[in-house]
Amino acid sequence: MDKEFKGKGNRLKKTMVAIGLVCVFFAAVMFLTKWVVLNVAPQFADAVEDRVNGENIKEEDYKDTIEEALASQQALTPWQQVIEEEIFRIRKGERMCIIYRATSEKKDAFVSANLRVVEKNGREQYACPSVSLTTIDDESKAYDEWIAKKNQDIVKMQIAGVANLAYTLFINSASDDEMENNRTTVYGVVSDAYLTEGQSIYHLRIDDKSPDEIVECESRGGKYYFWYYDELSNATSVTKEQITLTEQ
Repeated sequence: MDKEFKGKGNRLKKTMVAIGLVCVFFAAVMFLTKWVVLNVAPQFADAVEDRVNGENIKEEDYKDTIEEALASQQALTPWQQVIEEEIFRIRKGERMCIIYRATSEKKDAFVSANLRVVEKNGREQYACPSVSLTTIDDESKAYDEWIAKKNQDIVKMQIAGVANLAYTLFINSASDDEMENNRTTVYGVVSDAYLTEGQSIYHLRIDDKSPDEIVECESRGGKYYFWYYDELSNATSVTKEQITLTEQ
């Protein structure tokens, strides 16, 4: 009887120890999460904002050509720094963005380059504080086709996601204009593989508004479309329900 009681007592102790360890673990996770939210996240957000707004640019970062500015951008590999095909360029004040296609033997990339432009000694110089890019190869093309079959709304979700991205802030905050400071300029590249039967990028409407420009381009045998809105009043909160891709 004593042995049985001791056995139960030992099991109870082990159970209590295990529960205690679980509680300590969750307390540690909660503490770490709170620490990240209060300390790391704000610093990370500030670092991203500095890159978007160009606050991290030094005087020596300015180069004589856009290509030289791209070559100093560490986020790009050497082949991604080469403008194979310029798709679009927009400039507001000292801020500029170029969207271009870069190619290699096995991969292509669509690059959105965030540039700053200043005039020195009577000529323009350029710096590139940040970039955003999408790489394309045979596997990614096959995945695009597969996911489009699984989800009819994938193209709307992608367009909505890109429209809400904060990296366009550097163009939209280029002046004191109230509309620009509300981030009304949005753009992106979408794959033809995402479009299902009856859908067309040329029927794209966000809140019944057509894009200001659509540019068709090719990459590794697939078709891609760059779409651009200079002013979209709800650019910071676009949902797939506001997007149509079929003829009205």
